Amino acid sequence: MPKAQPWAWFWALEDRAENRVIGLAEATLVSCAPSVVRIGYGVFGEKRRQGYAKEAVIALVEAFGHSAGVDQVEAILQPANVASRRVLEHSGFEECSASTSADDGMITLCWTPD
Repeated sequence: MPKAQPWAWFWALEDRAENRVIGLAEATLVSCAPSVVRIGYGVFGEKRRQGYAKEAVIALVEAFGHSAGVDQVEAILQPANVASRRVLEHSGFEECSASTSADDGMITLCWTPD
């Protein structure tokens, strides 16, 4: 099987009514696990808690989660980031691993296609 080429996509999240950027989103092929796409997102200050993060996560899953060769979409976050964890869980993600390193303490939430 040919080795998958690494790639990354980045987007600006836009509030169309205000015609301005309100956040960022990204998707990256995990080089050590070519069937895994890692996502990340962030919404700027006053636009948080308005559904933009969930909309971004759902769009990322729809764009990449059903692509040929993708078995999993994952997001890595700090355990204290309760809001982001809630967004991911409401978007169908489940905890799939916790870091064993005492230094980083990150957790990974994963979405897998049906």
